[in-house]
Amino acid sequence: MTVEDYDTILDKGFTPVAMDIVNNRLRDKDIMKKFLAFLDYAPKAAQEWVDHGIVPFCPLVIPLPFDEFTGARTMAKFYKDIFKMPDKVEAALKIRLAEDLEMLRNTIPVVKPVTVFVGGTRSASEFISPKIFERFVWPYLKEMVETIVEMGSYADLHFDANWERDLEYFRALPKGKCIFASDSATNIYKLKEKLGDHMCLKGDVPASLLTLGTPDEVYKHCTKLISEIGPTGYILSQSCSIPPNAKPENISALMAAAQGK
Repeated sequence: MTVEDYDTILDKGFTPVAMDIVNNRLRDKDIMKKFLAFLDYAPKAAQEWVDHGIVPFCPLVIPLPFDEFTGARTMAKFYKDIFKMPDKVEAALKIRLAEDLEMLRNTIPVVKPVTVFVGGTRSASEFISPKIFERFVWPYLKEMVETIVEMGSYADLHFDANWERDLEYFRALPKGKCIFASDSATNIYKLKEKLGDHMCLKGDVPASLLTLGTPDEVYKHCTKLISEIGPTGYILSQSCSIPPNAKPENISALMAAAQGK
């Protein structure tokens, strides 16, 4: 994404810019073909899980507009844009938000997801000041969550990085309608202290433990979380994603702890 693309977004929306980037500016010229193949297979994959008695938790995924722009523009350049032309950046973010909200209103009634995966990382408070957070992140996050709840789903806040400084903001989100998924950077015990009576908590079995630890270490860590963070209002899970090199016996230990075996 270039500086000139902001004017295109203000004129035509973010989607045309995103499609131009994907189709014409990436090194991998077949990326769209691969992505469409993934989308074609996704409903079949979801149904296979359902056939095995497992309901897909987050079949619908959406990033925060701030994070999407940092990905398209690069993190360093986008942060500079915020200071060089804040009004234009804000206007572009609002346009992208409108597109996102329209997608949610059109898609949630069709997909009927249990939760909608809301992704945030580079918008975390460890990277930006409270002033930037309040103007360029929080209003968009809040409106996306409120729209998801309005349409009948829960918001799964898959928020990597450290959000501890801004946890009080999250009490303004609809009570009992959100899940805060920590990746270990945000301390799950601080989440329990600040938000445990307001939303569900999810996590926090580190990737390092699943990869390098023993089944006994994993099991003890998981049962400790269930006891101290749960047992209610809590979902035991890995931090962010299960790493591809995690030991199968460690995943079995996590599942055994969740099942109380």
